[in-house]
Amino acid sequence: MKKIINILMLGVVMLFAGCNDWLEVTSEGSTTKENYYKSYEECRLATAPLYSKVWFEFNNNFYYALGDGRGNNINAPWSDYIYPFSNLTETGLTGPLQSAWQSFYIVINQADYVLQGLETAENCTEEQLNICRAEARFMRGTAMWYLCSLWKNVIIVEEPQRFIDNPLVAPNPFEDCLMFAIKDLEFAAEWLPETDGEAGRLTKWSGLGMLSKLYLTAACYARGGKFSSAYTTSAQEWYAKAAAAAGQVCEESELNLLENYEDLFKVQFNNNEESLFALQWVQGTDQYGSGNSAMRYLAHNSACVGGTSAWGNGTFAGGDMVELFHNRGDHIRRKATFFCHGANYAYIGTDSEEGSYTVDASGQEYRAWIKKGVVGSPADTGGVARDGNSCLMTPMLRLAD
Repeated sequence: MKKIINILMLGVVMLFAGCNDWLEVTSEGSTTKENYYKSYEECRLATAPLYSKVWFEFNNNFYYALGDGRGNNINAPWSDYIYPFSNLTETGLTGPLQSAWQSFYIVINQADYVLQGLETAENCTEEQLNICRAEARFMRGTAMWYLCSLWKNVIIVEEPQRFIDNPLVAPNPFEDCLMFAIKDLEFAAEWLPETDGEAGRLTKWSGLGMLSKLYLTAACYARGGKFSSAYTTSAQEWYAKAAAAAGQVCEESELNLLENYEDLFKVQFNNNEESLFALQWVQGTDQYGSGNSAMRYLAHNSACVGGTSAWGNGTFAGGDMVELFHNRGDHIRRKATFFCHGANYAYIGTDSEEGSYTVDASGQEYRAWIKKGVVGSPADTGGVARDGNSCLMTPMLRLAD
C-alpha cells in the first residue's frame, strides 16, 4: 500500500513539475475561440449544436413525462419517469426533473458562449452576425421560459464564467426571468430571416410564434395581478401583443398546415412547412445523446419498431384522453396518437410478412398504447431510424399552435 501511495505521489509531483511547460504550449490544430468565428459559415456551425444535443435530457423523458403525464394524456403506473408526474408525487429528486433543469442550463450556457464568440467574429456583416445572435437568443430565451414557468424564480445566466467562479447565487424573481426571455425572443423575431435555405433552421416565423407564447404567459401573470410596480403593461396589452405576433405568422408567413395530421409524426416529413421549431437529431446514428431516444420508451411492442428496443408496454392513454377522443368521434387524431386494437399502419412493418403493422391486443390486457413518436423500424424509415434514435425531429412549435 505504501509503495502504491509513493508512486501516486511521484506522479502528482511530476504533473505539477511539468505544468508550467504545458501551459506555454499553443495547439496549432485545435479549435479555439481565438482561431474560430472567421467566417459566416463558421458562425452558423457554432449555432448548429443549439438545435440538438444540448436539449437531449429534456427530450429523453421529461418532454412528454411532465406535459402529457401531468395533463393525464398518458399514464404509466409502473414507470419511475412518468408516474410521479401523473400521480402528482414528483420531488426534487425525481430523475427527469433534475435532467431537464440541467438540460435547460446547458442550452443557456452554450448560447451564452456562442454569443460571446460572435463578438470576435470576422468577415461577417452585421446582419449576418445578428442572424446568428438571434438563433442563440431564441434558444436561450426559450430555455429560460421553460425554467421560470416550471420553477418560477431561477437564475439568469449571461456570463457562465461568473457562476463557475461563484456558483452560490440567489435566484432572480420570476418576472425578471420572464422579461429576460421575452427580450431574447423579441430580438430573435426581429432578426431571424423569413426563410432559410437549410432545413430545420429558425426563421422569423419561429421567433414570432414562440414570442406569442411568452406574451401569453405574461398576460396570465398580469391578469392575476402578480407583476410588481416595476412592470406596468396590462393583461389586455400582453394579450394584444400575443395576438399580433401570432397573427403575423398566420397572415404573412404563407405557410400551410399539412393535409394529413398523421404525417407530422413520420420521419419522411421532418422539417415540413408546418414546423416552426423542431429539435434536430442526427440521422442514422445510435450514439447516445445525438438522437431522439423517446421511441424506445414509448413503443409498446418490438414488432412495431423492427425488433429494436420497446419499453412502452406499460405506457398508454389516460382515461380523460380516451373519453375525449370517444366523445368527439375523432378517429384521425386518435390513430396518429395512440395504437388502438385493430388499427393498421401501412407505413410501419413494411418489411414484415404482412407488409404493414396491425395492432393486436389479444391475449393481453388491452391498452391504447402510445403511437405519436413511434415511427417504425429502420426499414420503414429509409434506414435513418436506429435503436435508441427514431430520428424524428422533435416538434417544439408548429404552425397549428
